[in-house]
Amino acid sequence: MLREHQFSLNLFQKVLDGALVLICWVLAFYIRFNLMPGGQASMGWIYLKLSFPLIFVTLYFLSKNGLYRSQRFSTRMSEIAAVIKANGLTFICFILLLYLVFPAKFSRITLAVYYILSTVVLIAFRLMVRNFLRSLRSKGKNLRHLLFVGNGEQFLGYIETIRKYKDAG
Repeated sequence: MLREHQFSLNLFQKVLDGALVLICWVLAFYIRFNLMPGGQASMGWIYLKLSFPLIFVTLYFLSKNGLYRSQRFSTRMSEIAAVIKANGLTFICFILLLYLVFPAKFSRITLAVYYILSTVVLIAFRLMVRNFLRSLRSKGKNLRHLLFVGNGEQFLGYIETIRKYKDAG
């Protein structure tokens, strides 16, 4: 049962992350070519086609950085650091893809706006999901029940971990 819920939550998180990446990419294009001076939006179709590889690469690096595993016993800061690392690796790979595979020149401002926007948005939504799960756990949902038998140092270590991560469920 818990594995099914974890799978559903992971699938939801991947879909959400993919949608957020697409929104940030389109928004970065819009900001650069519609709100900033000197924009020529003639390459809009190419930018839209590039959103799919960008989503794929982002999901790959988020997965490789452990962001689709349970975050019950990780801190907010470790999750934020993992998102920044994954998005940074995505950005580097995407720039390499753009400049090695596609002959057209791409707006560096658009790329920079996308990187900043996507990093902030991915972190914000992950923190929102974390807070939502904490709220569910405080209401008795999404909990894991354990039975500890024993005593000694290892037993005390488990108890300390449970006390340290009260919102882990």
